[in-house]
Amino acid sequence: MKRSHFLGSMMISRLLFTVTEVLILVLGARWLFGVVNHGSFLAVALLVILGACQFGGMGLLIASRAETTETVSGLMNLVMLPMWIGSGVFYSVERFPAVLQMVLNALPLTPLIYSLRSVMQDGASLLSLLPQIGLISLWTIVTFALAMRWFRWQGPGQPAETRSFVFLIEQLAVPYNRVNHVPEAASLVNLYYSTFE
Repeated sequence: MKRSHFLGSMMISRLLFTVTEVLILVLGARWLFGVVNHGSFLAVALLVILGACQFGGMGLLIASRAETTETVSGLMNLVMLPMWIGSGVFYSVERFPAVLQMVLNALPLTPLIYSLRSVMQDGASLLSLLPQIGLISLWTIVTFALAMRWFRWQGPGQPAETRSFVFLIEQLAVPYNRVNHVPEAASLVNLYYSTFE
C-alpha cells in the first residue's frame, strides 16, 4: 500500500467524523441557543472541511514520526496550546503585542477562526476570505506533504514493514476498543498481527 493512499484514507475517515460532529454542533446551537448563521451554510461547510483537512494533516505529521502515545500527546499539546491561547479562540489576536500579532496570524487556527466568525457573524463571502482560505490550504498541503515524506513503516524494535503502521492502527483502535468494550486480545492490532504475520 502506498503511503499516500494510507495517509489519505486516514484523513478522509477523520473528515467524515468531523463533518458529522460539526453538523450536530451547529444544529444543536441553532435549536438550543438560537445561534443564527448570517452567512452561507455552504461557506461554513467548506471552511469546516478545509479546517478538518488542515488539522488532519497536522495530526498525521505528528503521528508519522512519534514512537509512543505519550510522545503524540506531548507534541499535540506543544502544537495546540499556543493556538488555543493566541489564535483568537479565547482572546482576540489584537490584544497581544504588535510584534506577536504577525506570528499569531500565521498560526493554523487563526485564519480558520477568523473565517468562521466572519461568515457566521458578519455574513462574509468566501471571496472576501481568500487570504485566510489560502493560508488554511497552505497549511494543509505542507503538513500532508511532510507527513507523506517522513512517514515510515518501520522503527526500533519492530520489523521494517510493521512499526509505524501498527502504531497508527493502535491510535485508531484505542477509541474503538473503549467504545465497543473490545478486550485487548481481540483488538485491531492483534487482528493485524494475526493476519500479516
